[in-house]
Amino acid sequence: MERKVNMKTILLVIALLLVTICALPSYAAGPLGVYGGGTPLSQLQSAHVGWVRYPIRMPSGHTSWDQGAFDSYDSSVATLVNAGIQVVMLINHESYKPGVPLSSWNVNSGGSGNNDTINDFAQNYAVPIILHYETRGVKGFEIWNEPNGSGWYIQPSCYSSILTEVYCRLHYAGGHIPGLTIIGGSMYGWGGIAGEYNSANAGADYLRSVYSIGKSRGAWDYCKSTFGSYPLDAVSQHVYLNTIYPQNFTQANFESYLDYVHQVLSDYGDGAKKTYVTEWGFESSCPLTNNCNQTNQTANLKLAFSALVAKQSYVKASMWYRYEDVGDGEYFGLTGVQPNYTHKDCWQYYTNRATYEGKRSDGTINTIIQNYFTSNGGQAVYGNPFDNGGTPWVHYYSGNNHWANIQDYDGGSRGKCCLFENGKGWCVEMNNNHGFWNYYTANGGISFFDAPSENEHVQSDGVTWEQQCYAHTLYWTSARGVWYQ
Repeated sequence: MERKVNMKTILLVIALLLVTICALPSYAAGPLGVYGGGTPLSQLQSAHVGWVRYPIRMPSGHTSWDQGAFDSYDSSVATLVNAGIQVVMLINHESYKPGVPLSSWNVNSGGSGNNDTINDFAQNYAVPIILHYETRGVKGFEIWNEPNGSGWYIQPSCYSSILTEVYCRLHYAGGHIPGLTIIGGSMYGWGGIAGEYNSANAGADYLRSVYSIGKSRGAWDYCKSTFGSYPLDAVSQHVYLNTIYPQNFTQANFESYLDYVHQVLSDYGDGAKKTYVTEWGFESSCPLTNNCNQTNQTANLKLAFSALVAKQSYVKASMWYRYEDVGDGEYFGLTGVQPNYTHKDCWQYYTNRATYEGKRSDGTINTIIQNYFTSNGGQAVYGNPFDNGGTPWVHYYSGNNHWANIQDYDGGSRGKCCLFENGKGWCVEMNNNHGFWNYYTANGGISFFDAPSENEHVQSDGVTWEQQCYAHTLYWTSARGVWYQ
């Protein structure tokens, strides 16, 4: 939201009293993460945070992204990336030169939505930021924050143009490298003031207009025919339900908000694209109604987390808003304000659920995988468990009478990799240092190769790498690439 919640809560109450339903203002401000970029690494690690949504704003005294501007963020970003925490970097009007009014972004809203401000933003601000940080380990870039929010509302035509210009210009610059994800949407979803749960308030109707206008009046079809995709690789949304009436929150309503947005993607042939819930949360105090407390904050966190798990087939990651209270009248934090970071009741549950490494979906532990992860570099090396088609937890992987318990990882120095345990008493990893994991999964996986029996190693010639599986052996040289025998 990048919002001041005291303003958000006030407007919610005004909306209730006036019976006027409207979107709330959007102010700048493992699969489980948090919003923010200023929380100390030690705090994030103590809660097993796997992802951080990181807003990048034009530093004071700068009007362009020269190295001096980047210096304000490089060290902080490197700290997160080097620790194996995956960063979703938020780029929006606060990443642009200061003093440009909202009206400049909405010029030509009755046409394609394209205008000089959008072109300048894409070419000289968004693309340079992406090019700079994709080489520093950032894999996800979220374009805009709540374009449907009433405080900084971007017309659907203009938002469709923002996505088009960023996506196409990034491709033209050769910057859409493998593994990069451009995330569009960031729709603000709200409900629960007077029972108004619907696709419009979920932000889905806005997204549908973005798609429709982008295709009919913009360049979305050109983008797809040229680059193989409409100008977003994934979608993000924010879900804030029953923020002042938490006692009315239900898991079913949270799930429906996820489904509303995903349905838009499916209707336009983008159903395979993932959803990032880059903001969601509940407050431990809401003075205007006195309905919020740590007990219902924790209870609703549990229900919402169950909803996210239920939709894990398309929900890639979710980021709680936020790690700590910040002393500005909002109480979404898992902890109190710094420097004490006093844990709220919900902190322990969040931490337990954020801890995926070595865990099965029922909460039991595969100690062989967990010990291997911990003993060989942990999060900095392996990053965080992710859903590669079989859930982010330790799960059973089998085919052709071969089997193993496995867990997929990404975000650490290893890149995408997998840990295998198949009853032999030890753990083996397969990674892409030499492309073995990609080759293995693309050519039959466990059904053909069986499980790996040892980690990769270089042969005595010093140039040939190999990794033995129980059925076949993988080889790599720089001259030949990967093959098997």
